[in-house]
Amino acid sequence: MTVLYLADDSREDAIIDRGLFWNRAIPGIIFVAALVVIGILIAVMHGNTAFPAIAKDGHGLPDTSV
Repeated sequence: MTVLYLADDSREDAIIDRGLFWNRAIPGIIFVAALVVIGILIAVMHGNTAFPAIAKDGHGLPDTSV
């Protein structure tokens, strides 16, 4: 890991250089994790529309005649 300082203001701003792989991998990992969280949220929201345990006909199976 290398810490790079700006020439104009070396005490205020610093850039951490972790190497070519990690500079690209860390944002990629965060992006994939966000996609997974969004996918889980969509699945949970979509799951609320599931058939009830007891259908309208009273036999316990969903009414598929519709």
